[in-house]
Amino acid sequence: SSLFGSFVNNLAHVVAWFVLAGSWALALGRAATVQRGLPRRVAAASVFLSLVYGVVDEVHQSYVPGRSSTVWDVCSDLCGAAIAVSFLHWTFTGRRRHGAVTLCLLALGMTSAAVATWMD
Repeated sequence: SSLFGSFVNNLAHVVAWFVLAGSWALALGRAATVQRGLPRRVAAASVFLSLVYGVVDEVHQSYVPGRSSTVWDVCSDLCGAAIAVSFLHWTFTGRRRHGAVTLCLLALGMTSAAVATWMD
């Protein structure tokens, strides 16, 4: 496959785990806490559950013929999960500081996808 195609594939990990962790956060959070931001316990649980799923997914892939399992995919998964909870907290509170954190995490996620592409 092309280098661009490989990068898009690795970036898909960031996007998929963004959706997964965001879904966990919204499912675990309470509507009453939305205006105060995402509670830390909810954010941590969302990232942790997403990370565990990412590790299990990579272990599973290691047994599938034609598929590979890398720690870089788990790093991309973790970045996507962290971006999601940061983005939700920023969205709920509107604090600029969380916007900057979200942008830094987004850059880290893209870097992780680029490194995973380079390591392929």
